[in-house]
Amino acid sequence: MCTNSLYFPLKVELDYSYSLGDLKPYFDALQEGRALASECPECREVKFPPRLQCDRDRNMAGWKELTGLGTVKRITTGRNETLAQIAMDGANNLCLVRLDGKDLVVGDRVRLERIDATDIEHPAQCAVFRHID
Repeated sequence: MCTNSLYFPLKVELDYSYSLGDLKPYFDALQEGRALASECPECREVKFPPRLQCDRDRNMAGWKELTGLGTVKRITTGRNETLAQIAMDGANNLCLVRLDGKDLVVGDRVRLERIDATDIEHPAQCAVFRHID
């Protein structure tokens, strides 16, 4: 196809399988509706989602179970879903998550819950955060 335009349509599809590697315990926990974070053995920094190495001092991190509870800090609504940054109880960072429900507002308390869906393409998609009643 010849064109005089600087741009032309191009569709690229990849069929790729990848390993969850050392983060497999985190994804397994999400599929069970649990929040598994990383904790540095030296500085005690806790991150959710986890990091294999501490951002601060590069030590190999260990695992720490969190309650799965958090507080909504920012919200954005797209065409198909609502995303938010939340502060997980016990973690030192904010994380980007999917919210269940568009009636949530900044400051609301939420809980990580497992969802059953047939169209899950990535293990992180089996978790959603819902308002605590």
